[in-house]
Amino acid sequence: MINCQSNMDDFQNLSPEDRKELAIQKNDVAMQMFQRYLLLHENDSIAYQVLDSLDLAIKYDSTYSLAYQNKAGILTQMGNYQEAVNVLETLVQRQDTTEAMVITHLGMSYDMLSHFYKEKAQKTLEKAIAIYDEKLKEDPENVWMWSERAMLFAYSGSREKALEEIEKIIAKFPDDDMPLSYKEEILRFDREEFIKSMY
Repeated sequence: MINCQSNMDDFQNLSPEDRKELAIQKNDVAMQMFQRYLLLHENDSIAYQVLDSLDLAIKYDSTYSLAYQNKAGILTQMGNYQEAVNVLETLVQRQDTTEAMVITHLGMSYDMLSHFYKEKAQKTLEKAIAIYDEKLKEDPENVWMWSERAMLFAYSGSREKALEEIEKIIAKFPDDDMPLSYKEEILRFDREEFIKSMY
């Protein structure tokens, strides 16, 4: 195991695998700290230490998607939607990501900012749906992916469309309980609370 206390001046000399390991360690430490912060309601300086640790994870490995997502999620919980958007935009630009949940979170963060971002939010969520559509062409029997795709409509503020889509999936996969669970989730879905609790 690589020591995550290694001198930052030396990390450039490490192999990509070692840098990835350090990034994972920093991310894990950060999220443990954040869980403690949430449970114990410690003062806000802990949250900023968590963000610093995630920044280090990103510095160790700028391709490590989870560190960006965690940082954006924490900023969202803190109400710093613009900063969350900046982090997610950086991730999307660096990786040209095809991770639908990254795109979804970015779209929802746009939506929380202001009316100015509403159109951008909708286009971003449409991109997430298109990603699922492409993946489902390769794996058309993937019930989870179909259900997640339906849930995206709830994320974008259209509960009726989400319910319409999930009913189609229930009909298509009558022996699978997963779409029924998603239907219950859509019915009780609170968009703003969901954004705050994504991470």
